[in-house]
Amino acid sequence: MYLARCFTLSSLVFSIAFGTASIVLLDTIGPKLVRAQTDLNRQADRLFDESIEYYQTEQWKSALEKLQKALELYQRTNNLIKVAHVLEYIGVFYQRLGNYPEALQYHEESLELSRRLGNRLNEAITLGNIGVVYEKLGNYSEALRYYEESLSLKRELGHRTGEATTLANIGNIAYQHGNNFEALQYYRERMTGEPKFL
Repeated sequence: MYLARCFTLSSLVFSIAFGTASIVLLDTIGPKLVRAQTDLNRQADRLFDESIEYYQTEQWKSALEKLQKALELYQRTNNLIKVAHVLEYIGVFYQRLGNYPEALQYHEESLELSRRLGNRLNEAITLGNIGVVYEKLGNYSEALRYYEESLSLKRELGHRTGEATTLANIGNIAYQHGNNFEALQYYRERMTGEPKFL
């Protein structure tokens, strides 16, 4: 106990004695650190944009390489919103490559981080993409569960485009199960925004 008090007291004396030096050092180094983080974020943004260009020309592996590098930079700058976003995109790219287990892993990481950050839009989008993965794997009940959760959140957020996509996905599952009337109702709601069952 005595040693802890002495340590605390000596830390306080050190802080008082060298406090001015610390402030001067912070004033000198602080702007450089901010500039370095800004530069890393810009570099990551550029890599992300390049990955989208590769994605649009269906160069999936090159797109993934750029995304992985962007992810590393966003992680270094602790830009967690962008980290969640990039994790989601990596999951989508793995979906396009047909690597569903890997896609699911990235989507789940993105979902967890989005929820922790309160990023509800990314959460809604990620839920829908997890639904897509489960649908591709033939696990329709799990896909439907994620689609419905995504739909609910998209409606709450007023994300009409995302809502329409999710309604179509739910309609596709109904159609695949031979429920043509139900599928038609979901497709109709997607087109008109009216409730699915009248």
